[in-house]
Amino acid sequence: MAVRPEFDRNAQETMLLVAITRSSIPQLLRHHSSQQFSIAPGWLLTCVTDNFLFRLDVSDQEITGSESLMASSENRDHDVMFVAARFLRNHNTLQVSKHSVSGRPIYYCADTNGGFFLSTHIAMLRQAGIAIEEDPDVLPELLTYRVISPPRTLYRHVRQLQLAGQLVVRLKNDSWVVSDPHVGCDPEAATTARSEEEVVGEVAHVLNKSIAKLGSAVPRVATLLSGGVDSSILGTIARDRLSAFGTTSSALQERSAE
Repeated sequence: MAVRPEFDRNAQETMLLVAITRSSIPQLLRHHSSQQFSIAPGWLLTCVTDNFLFRLDVSDQEITGSESLMASSENRDHDVMFVAARFLRNHNTLQVSKHSVSGRPIYYCADTNGGFFLSTHIAMLRQAGIAIEEDPDVLPELLTYRVISPPRTLYRHVRQLQLAGQLVVRLKNDSWVVSDPHVGCDPEAATTARSEEEVVGEVAHVLNKSIAKLGSAVPRVATLLSGGVDSSILGTIARDRLSAFGTTSSALQERSAE
């Protein structure tokens, strides 16, 4: 299978690229929104944003590229960052996070010189000089499920950040070390006073209460099961609350493509 990702011209308006390299990348600096910073002896940080949904904020302590609906606004008190790539100057550390409501793909990889690259577009990684090669090992998953589950992608040595995922990249022995991605925590979760048990309990209460209302509305309830987690949870609650014990399976014959 030949995979040749081309840069979507419509997608150019929304983009982020972060590159930590030993030398400048001229083809990236041609972007009008690109900025370059010296972050450590022998290392440069290059950031490219669209200045629309993605914006770059620079201070003495950190350099942050983030995506949000209010990115172009000065007042962002109630804003939610869908994606954030935050470089902490004093710690030589890049922290990347992806909110659980974000649908933006975040691809990342390292090069043979110890550098690190992150972007919303595969074509931007290629433009930065990363060799994009097909990974035949993922084809069985693609052909079976028609999707590749993160962190794997269609390309060798290129990974993708999962929903509610976090990634930490640190400078160690003059090279950038990528930590194992952490999944299951939104960026602002660390500042909330509510425990995980409280949040789970509240969600369970709302689901039980909503489903229980169906008992007085209809004489009989059926649940459509997709086989995923969401429908399985709803099916379990419907069984306990509404005595929906029966399960029926059916197969649909696919039409020929001819």
